[in-house]
Amino acid sequence: HHAKGNMRKKEYYMLKSLDINKKVYGENHRYIATDYANLGALYLEKSLFRQALDTMAKALDIYTFNKEYGTHYTDLLHNIGNTYVNLGEYEKANIFINRGLCKNKGIYGEDHIDHLPFYIDLAESMYHIGFIDSSRYYYNKALELDAVEKINPKDRNKLIRSFAFFQAKQGNVSESIRYIRSELTKAYQISDRNNFINFLTYDLGRLYMQSKDFANAKVYLEKAATLYENADYLEKNALMKSYLLLAQIAQQEGRFQNAIALIDKSLNFTRYKKNDPYIDLNDSQY
Repeated sequence: HHAKGNMRKKEYYMLKSLDINKKVYGENHRYIATDYANLGALYLEKSLFRQALDTMAKALDIYTFNKEYGTHYTDLLHNIGNTYVNLGEYEKANIFINRGLCKNKGIYGEDHIDHLPFYIDLAESMYHIGFIDSSRYYYNKALELDAVEKINPKDRNKLIRSFAFFQAKQGNVSESIRYIRSELTKAYQISDRNNFINFLTYDLGRLYMQSKDFANAKVYLEKAATLYENADYLEKNALMKSYLLLAQIAQQEGRFQNAIALIDKSLNFTRYKKNDPYIDLNDSQY
């Protein structure tokens, strides 16, 4: 069910597993902690952040009770920190991510590929707190690992996109555009026809919008929308936002009927608002 993206079935069987393990092992066994940690990670993936925190707190209590401080524990600390990043509670995020990184270094040593997710989220949270130099330091640590290690596509996707927008926020929009274009070229050269191409194309459109280059923004957002139209369930949020950005361009160009049609396409996704955790509209977009 995980491979098929069926989150409801996945959650159903994870809850069944938790219930069975409680009956077999009791409430405070490390297997119960692992079940709670995995369930919390699922809620994080579904953007149910408060539910994720409540569930992961149970796992943390059991791991602490059993003095289990291995990789499951460090992954849990990272996921709690990542949840706080998504909630915009960056000081709390820093506490948990730093704890996880310290424990991870105790297991793997100072420089290890498993530190990468910690570096990425620390870079992001440090930026939002206002520690720009610290943010740049952790991005550089992550990029150093990317240069010498083969990292998993999901982490690399997050690193490339996050670092590009970090540069853009520092006023280096043109540099961010060059960076994303270079990564997109590499992705096409190795026939990397996964979500990475879709997201990089969408990001280029966003960056061109930021630089007021609406002609190029339109080209890449239209490409992104085409890529997303037949994409999987998890990408509908980006498709919806592509339509919204294209509608903004159409409005600025005076193509109001076209803008209305694009907004109408985007509004088709609002029916998922309550039941689809992957559709993320803020109030102004809605």
